[in-house]
Amino acid sequence: MEAETRTLPALTRLEQLRSGKEVISAYAATMTDLAARLDARFCQAAQLLFDCQGSVICSGMGKAGLIAQKITATLASIGTRSHFLHPAEAMHGDLGRVHHNDVVLLFSQSGETEEVVRLLPSLAAFGVPLIAVTCRPQSSLGRAAQVTLDLGPIEEACPLGLAPTTSAAAMLAMGDALALVVSRMRRFAASDFARFHPGGALGFRL
Repeated sequence: MEAETRTLPALTRLEQLRSGKEVISAYAATMTDLAARLDARFCQAAQLLFDCQGSVICSGMGKAGLIAQKITATLASIGTRSHFLHPAEAMHGDLGRVHHNDVVLLFSQSGETEEVVRLLPSLAAFGVPLIAVTCRPQSSLGRAAQVTLDLGPIEEACPLGLAPTTSAAAMLAMGDALALVVSRMRRFAASDFARFHPGGALGFRL
């Protein structure tokens, strides 16, 4: 017998607006809390990126991996050599992307994602500095990192509390903050940005 389909009542427009505002308000509160959490560890991470003689290797699994890819692109746009490393593919040959003078920036909400944890011994063997961005500094990732940036306890905006939402936004904000602070440390100017972004409306304006 086919499973009985449960029909849920449709949301009214008022309920839709209320829910949407609640999600955005949750994001705003998360960003405010995150800004207040920044401390000397953030400066240590920024210095590691500034001093990097190779490439910044950004990595993460799932939604955290999508954030890592975005931060890779942000770093590249401000003149910092960067590459994305997929944790699962890393175990099948892509570790060749990592060199001794690189810095790894690894995103994981739990710090215990299987593919991420399996990657840690190899990174340690290469001797590359590791910056962790996680909600759990005492996790396997947090303990393995030279610098751990603690996102703090985050409640997801998802009604079920499951889908990565506010945690992904916090990772994005932390990654962008690092990238932009490093660009200021390098005195990166609009003329420098124009060299890496000659196309599109932004390139035309520059």
